[in-house]
Amino acid sequence: MDMIEKLENLKKLTALYLNTLKPVSEEKNIYEAKIKLSSYTELSSIITQMLKSCILVLELNANKDSDIALMLEMVLQLLPVDEFELLDRISEIAKVESLDE
Repeated sequence: MDMIEKLENLKKLTALYLNTLKPVSEEKNIYEAKIKLSSYTELSSIITQMLKSCILVLELNANKDSDIALMLEMVLQLLPVDEFELLDRISEIAKVESLDE
């Protein structure tokens, strides 16, 4: 098998198996991975449990500062900021609607 065939096989294999990380727009070396969830309640539960884990480790004074920082960075990425903004807008609309009644 020559080098070109090996490269073609490698391209086919990567297309089949390397699907977890997707490039983020045009940013170099920045990728995202999707998490499948059933609801915002499940997302909230995951965020809550991650924060509780961080608190517990910090309370136990473990020497895992870098692990805690990494977990907290992940929690920040999990927060549904756009959805929070939507809830604020819905809340404002509901206030206006109730004033009109």
